[in-house]
Amino acid sequence: MICELGKRAGVKKAHPHRFRRTVATNALNRGMPMEEVQQFLGHNDIQTTSIYAKSTQANVKADHKKYVV
Repeated sequence: MICELGKRAGVKKAHPHRFRRTVATNALNRGMPMEEVQQFLGHNDIQTTSIYAKSTQANVKADHKKYVV
């Protein structure tokens, strides 16, 4: 069903896991603690959750200013 909706919307490779990953990445980029995302996703190991932690260049720069400068 999601694949079909994706085709109609022009989204390539639309599948449930892509949406799950997007939600987790957005939550992490907006400051949700990794432990809470881990619980939200139902992961036993936080290393599994860390796969979802894809930082944007803008977030890296902002955090550098926040914590280092």
